[in-house]
Amino acid sequence: VCHQPCQQNLTTKMSVLFIISNTLLTTDPFHITPIQSANKEIFKLTNEFIPSSTKLSLSRRIDLNGDESISETRKWLIDRFGCSEKGLKNSFCDSECTKDDYSELEARATWLQDRLDLKEKDMNKLVQSFPNVLNCRPDTNLEPKLQYLQSRLHLKDAKLQSIVKKIPNLLGLSIEDNLEPKLDYIQHRLELNDSQLQCIIQKFPQLFSCSIEQNLEPKLCYLQERLLFSKTEIGNIVYKRPSILGMSLDDKLQQNIEWLQKTLNLSNAKVGKLIWKHSSLLTSSIPDKMEPNLNWLQKRLRISNVQASKIITSFPQILALSIEGNMEPTLEWLQYRLLLTSDAELANFIAKVPSLLACSIEKNLEPTLDFCVRTLGDEREAIQKIKKNPTILSRSLENRLKPRLEEAKEAGMVIDQGCLYRMALYTKIKWDASIVLSN
Repeated sequence: VCHQPCQQNLTTKMSVLFIISNTLLTTDPFHITPIQSANKEIFKLTNEFIPSSTKLSLSRRIDLNGDESISETRKWLIDRFGCSEKGLKNSFCDSECTKDDYSELEARATWLQDRLDLKEKDMNKLVQSFPNVLNCRPDTNLEPKLQYLQSRLHLKDAKLQSIVKKIPNLLGLSIEDNLEPKLDYIQHRLELNDSQLQCIIQKFPQLFSCSIEQNLEPKLCYLQERLLFSKTEIGNIVYKRPSILGMSLDDKLQQNIEWLQKTLNLSNAKVGKLIWKHSSLLTSSIPDKMEPNLNWLQKRLRISNVQASKIITSFPQILALSIEGNMEPTLEWLQYRLLLTSDAELANFIAKVPSLLACSIEKNLEPTLDFCVRTLGDEREAIQKIKKNPTILSRSLENRLKPRLEEAKEAGMVIDQGCLYRMALYTKIKWDASIVLSN
């Protein structure tokens, strides 16, 4: 077969022979020796016909050894890391870990576990995910990389451990060819300081697996040009949500931006401002989250596309909130407690302060309403004031309303609707000035 024409299909022909050989071995396991001999003969033919660049991958597909040291090593790997037979065959054999004496692998595994202070289960996951780490020598390979990362990113041991656990194949990357060039690129490209760079890598160490030319640069160029961002602005977006660097440009980022712009009828500048306020819109699912939330909002409040666009532009987080767990219960509470009887009245109330949809009823809305009722001594009067100024409900009870009420009482202010309004809405400078005037 190997001497037939069309040598460009030779790799396929060799694969067929290996499959036939392995099939025979499966159906007739008592003829192992003849099958291994046949595999060896097949492998010899590769020296004549197969380019050297492909010999290694082909040799890995032929069991040329079969000695007891290999089986002992595999047994140790299964016992040591909890690997399955299938996983061991598919992963460890391909990485050639089983070709080392298991005592040497044990020493390397022990060193790495101690160096990163890994728990047994974390060490198992690391090796299962990146078995080739056991082929790396601690002194000449692993330690220099770990030291470089700690020095370059100012990482403590715990943070280094966290990064390696997220992306174990980081330990197989070259400092000169991968780690250093990508760190230099991302820091210069986004104008990041050392602290920002460290934060991005901690949140998204998978960046090291992304190609600069084919992945990172095209995404950053698109986002910068499409959203009219400066280098610093795009850097801040990536700093807040580094995972966008791992998103597909065509299937995710571009689709989300175009959906937001078309659905909300926004200009490039406005969609840029929207994403600046809430960068998770770049990573949210359109069919599973954003579109259902928009449709629900319009239907629930009986509002037009223009009205919905204004509300979402003011508070983009609406597209990411839970309908059942947050927004619907909040609307029901507002309608019941504030006596907002009509849909139009409820819609106008939310349009003034959309952020109320993200507030907790138990921790924010109910305690704040109770505070206003106690402060004014009349529930109807308090509700009337809140309906006119919904912002009151969004103010911090502990950090603003309660301290200012005490200050107002000490200053001898009259505690009425006007005082409640000033406590809730005045800036610190303006509030302090009103206290001085009262004294």
